[in-house]
Amino acid sequence: MRYIAFLFIAFSIATTYSINAQQITNQKEQHKATYEANKLLIQSKTYTISPEVAYIERNRKAINSNTNFLSINGDHITSNLETLDPKVNLKLDNKVSNYKEDANDDRQVIIVEFTTSDSQFKIIVQPIGNVFIEITSSGETTTYKGKLK
Repeated sequence: MRYIAFLFIAFSIATTYSINAQQITNQKEQHKATYEANKLLIQSKTYTISPEVAYIERNRKAINSNTNFLSINGDHITSNLETLDPKVNLKLDNKVSNYKEDANDDRQVIIVEFTTSDSQFKIIVQPIGNVFIEITSSGETTTYKGKLK
């Protein structure tokens, strides 16, 4: 009887381990596919980011991803981004300069940096598809979290 109970427990543990290993493999494959798709978008220099949250230091604000955007089209940037101040939106229609992209295939992270006439931008694309935009202007940095489209 003990032998049967032991076999049952061993079988249960082995099955659970096998299922978990398969789920981890599937997640890694999904992240790799997302990373590769995002990498192609970034390399095309034609993409839009739809932010969902704005951060300044410890303050944050949920924003509407349907009306807030940052778009790169070649060497041109356009945006309409809410800030934490309800009276101020960050609207851009500028030329991009010093555009640099770095795709780390081992970590599956993409970093894009560029400047406009009055701001510095850093875009970090994570393997699960989250995108962080850091905009520094006049010594203040605002961070947005969203998705790449």
